[in-house]
Amino acid sequence: MIGLRKTPVLKILIPASLASLIFLLALFPRPGIGCPGPGKGGCYYPGQPIQENTAEAQRRLNQQRMRENIATLRLLRMTRALDLTEDQAAKIFPMANRVEKEKMELNRQLGQEIRELRQLVAAEAPDEGKIKEKIVRIGQLRESLRLKEAEFEAFLEKNLTPVQRARYVLFSLDFAQFLGQNLERVRALQREKPQPGVKKSPQF
Repeated sequence: MIGLRKTPVLKILIPASLASLIFLLALFPRPGIGCPGPGKGGCYYPGQPIQENTAEAQRRLNQQRMRENIATLRLLRMTRALDLTEDQAAKIFPMANRVEKEKMELNRQLGQEIRELRQLVAAEAPDEGKIKEKIVRIGQLRESLRLKEAEFEAFLEKNLTPVQRARYVLFSLDFAQFLGQNLERVRALQREKPQPGVKKSPQF
């Protein structure tokens, strides 16, 4: 087995569900914040043309930021769960970052293809040829995502001890459950917050 130096790394991590919830709250900017909206100047990024649908552009930007922050949170929690050494972290972090960036791009493409498929299906006269093409493309993107996961797991198998590999399996399950629960809590909190400039009607 690989000779590993048992030096703990990144001891100061996001430790508890409360801190994680605060982190996740930052992933969901409130609608209207940072983007005045159509007819009020919209969102402009230097070097890019002004988007006609500023609300949609801002939504997609927020989604990308959310995915990036979740990837960072996952890496931090994985480091703690697996008790990685400095040597292991130095090998795993670059690989994890590369794979996550590639997965984010695949997920972006997948989301676009799914949106277009919905439009095709909702059309008055659905084009079956285009629908078939979208189904094939979505299947290809899903397979690419699966292969990225398999690539990363094969890399971990070469750089982790058997105990750490077992911890990774458990961590992946636990993190997926944690993320689902906390994202739902965040969405609930966001729904409860009043929109800026909007007064609630009195309840009788």
